Amino acid sequence: LKMDEKGLSCNFLSMFDPYEKYSVGWGICMLFFDCIFYGVLYVYFEQVMPHDVGLARPWYFPLDPAFWRELVGASSLGSAS
Repeated sequence: LKMDEKGLSCNFLSMFDPYEKYSVGWGICMLFFDCIFYGVLYVYFEQVMPHDVGLARPWYFPLDPAFWRELVGASSLGSAS
């Protein structure tokens, strides 16, 4: 609102220009980072927290090589088709 009162506009060219130590562009970057961060956190807790149906994975499941083989679909490495 302060930028609007002073007649300053925000567009793609002036998005990262600082105004009172902050810029609109960096605010949008932080929002994007927060969306990615909290999305990954949600997926992690969705796998770790117990549910009525299915099994909860252990807290260290992203460090387990079996998880990554399952994710990539390489459960039968080295087997002939």
